[in-house]
Amino acid sequence: MSILKKTYEIPEINYDRFLEKIATLNKRAKKLGCSEIIVETLRYEDRKDEKTYVSKNSLTTGIIRRYYIVELTGETPKYNGWEFIGAIQHLPSDKNENLDLIKVIPGETIPEGFKNRGNVCDHCEHKRFRKDTFIVRNNDQAVKQVGRTCLKDFLGHDNPHMLAGAAELLIHADDLGCLAEDDEWGGGGGSGYRFFDLEIYLGFVVGAIKTKGWTSRTRAYEQGITSTAEWALSSLSSKLDEKDKELREILENMIPGDEEKELAKGAIEWAIDLNETETKNNDYLYNINIIAKSGVVDINMIGYAASIISAYKKNLYIKKEIKESNYFGEVGIRGNFKLAVIRIIPLEGRFGMVYLHIFQDEKGNKAIWYASNDSSLEEDSENFLDLKGRVKKHDTDQNGIKQTILTRITFLN
Repeated sequence: MSILKKTYEIPEINYDRFLEKIATLNKRAKKLGCSEIIVETLRYEDRKDEKTYVSKNSLTTGIIRRYYIVELTGETPKYNGWEFIGAIQHLPSDKNENLDLIKVIPGETIPEGFKNRGNVCDHCEHKRFRKDTFIVRNNDQAVKQVGRTCLKDFLGHDNPHMLAGAAELLIHADDLGCLAEDDEWGGGGGSGYRFFDLEIYLGFVVGAIKTKGWTSRTRAYEQGITSTAEWALSSLSSKLDEKDKELREILENMIPGDEEKELAKGAIEWAIDLNETETKNNDYLYNINIIAKSGVVDINMIGYAASIISAYKKNLYIKKEIKESNYFGEVGIRGNFKLAVIRIIPLEGRFGMVYLHIFQDEKGNKAIWYASNDSSLEEDSENFLDLKGRVKKHDTDQNGIKQTILTRITFLN
């Protein structure tokens, strides 16, 4: 036996199926009593898809495809100075012609004269119906074509069918490796992507928000509608050739321009700069900080990633509108307050949708209230509402601005 090693680059969409197929071959190897085929995953590589849109912007897709670099190791059957280098499958023909499929052990080549030679055997020299024949080579580089039934006489091995089977398994394993390298093999039409370039994706999120408004994945699930994250994904990964003209126009409107790209870039920079104090006790901020630092978004995390834009816009608004603030009310005590709603931000929380309400009193002091349901209030910095609420605590936001946290709010007018 001699050791064969060959590497393959398997797209992630095909990786599990490839391993399953190799496992099936190894079950056959056990039955034959020959060595199993070993597959070792050496590493993986994430590669950007450089394809561009056929659109007015000709943008790169931002899709990142993962490839697993695997090494296949097997033992090439060898006995008494002869080794297998390939097999020939003889197909039936109604035109009395030789139709031979050549299967070669990886790294080997079959001499030209053995192609379309028919089902002959160089050992017994009898021409009879044979489904398969095998190509063998000795130490002197002499090559012969041998039928399955003659293997024992030719090779002198007690179990020549095991040797032939082992050779066939290696050939099948190589076929699987070559097939798995093709994106189309998994039946997914080449859609086996898992990651996206974060900056490009968030540009589409901004475009989706401008076109359809913000809808979290939780709210989309509850109401049976499409989330912003999914709209952005559809626009990014679409070839923009949908037959539905209306849908095509919607997706095209989401393609980001310079303004959307700048906003996406700023949002990522903001999320990266979140400090340990801000992220330590806030799982949401911690997660978007990690996503921003990675520079890519897993397809299962598009909801979190899309929300970076909403969180960033909230931060910009607070930074711009509220620069000085003082606490009001007494912690733990319910009181009457006159406040104006300056911003309502829907957020996707651990237990579903929450609505962050940002208030200001007549002195410009900031208060916030997290509502589990849509309050139907409108943003209006000039309209001060009379309300009752309990002061939960006095806190500071991520910019160090003092804010009063309210709970159990009821409106009096």
